[in-house]
Amino acid sequence: MSENMMVGKVVDKFEVDGKEVVLRYPTMRDVEDLQKHINSLVEEGAKITMDEKQSYEEEVEWLADGLKEV
Repeated sequence: MSENMMVGKVVDKFEVDGKEVVLRYPTMRDVEDLQKHINSLVEEGAKITMDEKQSYEEEVEWLADGLKEV
């Protein structure tokens, strides 16, 4: 499967507490939500490899690079 075909590909679907959960590969449309999530983890001091909030541009670069690896 080519790398472009994996972007956004659904991996699994299941229900939790009556709500559908969909696990899929990310797309570039996810960048803002991903940035908010990583920055909230940094803000709360979570034990992750990041210790500084990421700018939108940094998150775009990170996601674009990551999608090349998918």
